[in-house]
This record gives sequence, C-alpha cells and structure tokens, in this order.
Amino acid sequence: MERTSDTGPRKFSIKAEAKELDRVIQGRKNLDDVKALAIYAAQYRGLDWSPLALEVPHGTDLGVNFDQPATKCLWSLMDLALQEIRVGLAIRLELHSPLFVLRVKPGLSRILDRLGNWRSPCIARLGDFWEHHFLLLPGDWHLPPAPIIGDKKAPLSIIGPGQLVTVPPSVEPPGQEAWHWLAPPWEQPPCEPSPELLILLEDCGFISRKSATSVEDLPSWKEIYPRISHAEKLLQALLAPEESSDLYYRKILLEALGAGFQDLDLLLGLLWHAPHSELKHETDGREQLAQWAEKLQELLSPETSSSDGGIPADVLGEASADSPNEFMSELQILAAHTLMLERQLEELEDQRSSGEEGGQGGPQPGPIRDLELQNNLSELEDLRQAVEDFLASIANLSEPE
Repeated sequence: MERTSDTGPRKFSIKAEAKELDRVIQGRKNLDDVKALAIYAAQYRGLDWSPLALEVPHGTDLGVNFDQPATKCLWSLMDLALQEIRVGLAIRLELHSPLFVLRVKPGLSRILDRLGNWRSPCIARLGDFWEHHFLLLPGDWHLPPAPIIGDKKAPLSIIGPGQLVTVPPSVEPPGQEAWHWLAPPWEQPPCEPSPELLILLEDCGFISRKSATSVEDLPSWKEIYPRISHAEKLLQALLAPEESSDLYYRKILLEALGAGFQDLDLLLGLLWHAPHSELKHETDGREQLAQWAEKLQELLSPETSSSDGGIPADVLGEASADSPNEFMSELQILAAHTLMLERQLEELEDQRSSGEEGGQGGPQPGPIRDLELQNNLSELEDLRQAVEDFLASIANLSEPE
C-alpha cells in the first residue's frame, strides 16, 4: 500500500470570541481614555484646582494622588484601566474659594439668554443634557450653608464649595455622553456673574448678600441684661477676662449657646458690650464683628445644628481646645476663689461660736448672720462643684511633651 505523506504546512484557524474581542477593544479604549484624563488633570492642577479620579458610574474615589509627578499619575491611571475600571474625573470645589458652578439645562439656558450676557466664559457641556457654568462669587455675596442648593436633577441648581463637580473629558451614563469644554478655564478663566444673573440667583435663594454688621442696630446692654440675668455661667464668662480676646469671645458664645440663646443680634450684642471686649476700641472692630456674624450664621443654620437641637460637638472648637497652660490658669483662679470662701466661712464660724459661748452677754448670730453663712456655704458648694467639673473635663488631657 502506498503511503502518502503531507509535507505541506498545516493551517490553523484562530478564532477570537466576540466577548474576548470586545474586552481587548475596551481595554485599549480605557488606556487611551486615561491618557487624556492624565493630560486634563495636569492642566487642572496648573489652575490650583483639586482633581480626583472617580469610578464610573458609582463615583467612588479611586485614591489617585494628582500631586505626584505627571508620569506617576499616568501609571496609576493605566493600572486602573488594566483592571478594567472605568475612570472619570472630577474636581473638588475648595471651601474657602469663590469658585462655584451653575448647573443648568441647555433648554433653560436659552431662555435665560433674555437676561443678556449672563453666560460664563468658562462652560463645560454634556451633550444636550447639562451645562456647567464656572463662576466666581463676588466678595460681598455668600452661598447659604447648604453645600448643594436644590436638587441636582432640577433644571437650575448650584454646586458650591466642598462639593465635587464632574469635568471633561469624563463620560457619564446612562447616555454615555462625554463632558467637553466650550471654553476651557486655561483659555477663558471663570469670572464673576453678571448683575442680572446675581439678581436671578438671589431671587432663587442660591446666594445672598453679606450684610455689614451695624452695631447701632444691636440691642443695648440695658436690653440684653434682663434676658441673660438667669444664666449664671454666661455671666461668669462675661466677667472673667481671658489671655486673648478671641478666647474670651468664644467662651461667651459657648455659654450663650449652651444656655439656649440663638438670637444672632443678641449674640453679637454680647460680644460688643462684653465688659472685657476690645471690639469697641479696635479700628477693625466692626469687621471682626462681621466675621463673627458670618460664623454664627453658619453655626445656627439647620444643616449645622445637631439633630437633637443641641450644640454640635465641634461648635466653637477653639474655645474648648485650650492649651494646658490655659487649663492651669483657670484652675488656679477657681482654687483662689475656693480658698477665699473657705477663709470667710472660718471667720463666720469662729464669730458664731464665740457668740454662742458668750451667752447672753456676747454677740448673737441673728438671722442676718445665719443668712450670710448659708449664702457663703451655698457659694462654696457651687464653687467646689465647678472645680470638680473642671477637673473631670481635663481628666484625659495628655501631658505636654
């Protein structure tokens, strides 16, 4: 039998499954996308903006450090892409920055054109879904304490300091549209809103004017005292000087809030009329009072208040974060008052004892003397309790290094 041998090359057909092919294509696209993200992130850092890498679509912070060199940022983003993680880009609006974002539907923006030239020169757009107008809030205006005013799904809303805003070239589901700049901030920086837009935002409750604090409109001390006369701790805080004016004002406010006073004018009046207040005598006293007014407005807002109506744990934190030296100074004052009262009581008891031993010929204590003794005993007990409370509050104070 004749054998035939096939010496020709064998042909192998390599078939890639559709899923695997899609995965390869998507992986390549992810790598291209993160390269663009790295370039944009570097440009945002050049503007002193704070970029963050977020997982799409859930918005989880992926922890990429954009403060490191651009090459390392790119490698970090590429590692995420190789893990088939979809990466988006956002910036965090800094708390003390005037930068904020007006979020508006494109259809509504065309209606707003009746206001004239209201648009920001710096605009990001997401297809026909959203426009982000990047703006700078003027110094005499402020945003309400709520970080986001209104529903983000509403046709018009504000994204304020402390919040995240998606920026190009991120993609957002469900439409899978990509954000893009109509005018990027490195070419057209954000500017202040037009007067017409300011009026609109004020009417919507998104912003409000900073009112200059007028001391002439504050209640007088004659009006204040009857309202606070029952608050002993507040009165003690008013009468006790502190090493610094700032600490003095904070302790007054802490005791006033603790006593349930939440009237802004009353609180500012306490600071202005306090016996040891320097606000009346300093050239920038009114400006300082305006700063206290701004802090108190934020503190008294519903968003800042605790759920049970009490004072938040971190309220006026500097007032309770005294140094060990300040703690010891306060303790010495309490100890001195205690010693003085004890000596007075000893003298009164000696006088009372000598009066009782002297019989009818000696001085009699009488009701007035007894009342004075009882008052001093009560005051001493209160002071001792204050010392105990004070010591309990610093029981966990660490020793200075």
